[in-house]
Amino acid sequence: MTSATSGSGGPAWALSTLLAVAVVLAVGSCQRPGPEPWQEVPTGAPAETHSSSPVPTYSPMVGPARLGTFPLRGIGRVLTDTHGRTVYVDSEPPNAEEPRCAAVCTNIWHPVTVGSAEVRSEAKGVLVRFGTLPLPRQGGLHQLTVDGRRLYTFVPDVRPGQTRGQGFRTGDQAGLVYTWSAVVVPASAPTSIPLRP
Repeated sequence: MTSATSGSGGPAWALSTLLAVAVVLAVGSCQRPGPEPWQEVPTGAPAETHSSSPVPTYSPMVGPARLGTFPLRGIGRVLTDTHGRTVYVDSEPPNAEEPRCAAVCTNIWHPVTVGSAEVRSEAKGVLVRFGTLPLPRQGGLHQLTVDGRRLYTFVPDVRPGQTRGQGFRTGDQAGLVYTWSAVVVPASAPTSIPLRP
């Protein structure tokens, strides 16, 4: 005499198998397959792309003929661009021929540029020395400097008075980490600083 659960499995085995197949079919039908590589994606649906091409970088244009200053609580009076955005320097040494922030870095740290290799200001009370350094691969543009350090604005600073880049730390491909700081000028500095070639 045989048991109902031995041998080929009997009705209990058949019922278990039938339930397992039903679960697999139900789960499989709930998943929405993506398009095959050769299929067109319907209009309005995002296409999934896999690209090994480089991320586009920011392309600087000729910058300001004047800078400004703005008083910030907890920091002091800071240097700003013509739109009132805070101007920063990183912790790289002064007068570096090649900027540490280049290529993709300039997507969030925009170089403050001028068209002339010589820049000076006669504004009183600023107590910094303006100059320029060549901006590599940018068609003759020069990056404005303060005491030999390259100037940048930070893209997340969208309004005057914002300093989201203050203390921001960035690393480069060589593994060096550097810190960004707003350019602080004396409290007596004027609100507008004309630049002359």
